[in-house]
Amino acid sequence: MMGGPAALAIHTGAALMPVTLWYDGPYWCARIHPEISVPGDGDREDKTAIMTQQLARIFEVAIARHPEDWHMLQKVFVADLDPDRLARWQGEADGAAHQEPPAGPGRGKLGGRLAR
Repeated sequence: MMGGPAALAIHTGAALMPVTLWYDGPYWCARIHPEISVPGDGDREDKTAIMTQQLARIFEVAIARHPEDWHMLQKVFVADLDPDRLARWQGEADGAAHQEPPAGPGRGKLGGRLAR
């Protein structure tokens, strides 16, 4: 998971309030979870990691309760990435700063390693 929401909360002092959504028949349901507080100890990177892990645990429980309502807006598994685009990206990225691989048309697989 990306650490942006936690980093933003740390940087601005805004509350990090997890929200989970699911369907109940034709209706949307939402739960606003308790605020994830900024830890008192650690540097910014440590605090971001701790808060992001807490957020992931909340999502983990919510997804387990309603897996049919979960959807990612980006590719998650390397097996779902377009192999030609991934190979081009890897060739272009050699010696360059790390970038996220481009998303490509999925191949319908859900197994495999997580995309980084």
